[in-house]
Amino acid sequence: MQCKYSDDCPAQTNYTVRYTAGNDLYQGITWKLPYRQMVTPYGVEVTFAKTVHIIFPSAVRYVDLGSNHIIAGKADGAENVIWMKATIEGVPGETNFSVICEDGSFYSFNAKYAREPEIFLSLGLSALAG
Repeated sequence: MQCKYSDDCPAQTNYTVRYTAGNDLYQGITWKLPYRQMVTPYGVEVTFAKTVHIIFPSAVRYVDLGSNHIIAGKADGAENVIWMKATIEGVPGETNFSVICEDGSFYSFNAKYAREPEIFLSLGLSALAG
């Protein structure tokens, strides 16, 4: 459509969409998150026959699991410990989970299945954070 007079046309805005290489899921229409604002995830291996325990520096208030291939819960009698294991043997791929503690700290994890985990079955995050 061509406009005869400027009042006949809706306001025009020039949008420049830049396509960047890598993990740009929204084709340049979102702002990139600076690395200093990202929460780097911890890596955890889970298995079907053993339970992983993660010890947090303060009480756990929220846990979100990325898939139904893993289950988790608070350890009885310990507000700052969660347990986790795979729901089936040979879980495909990788999933994630997040934890928020009473002191406001946020933890992100990438979890993958391992028949015999090489990574610790008990993780104390206060020791790892230093």
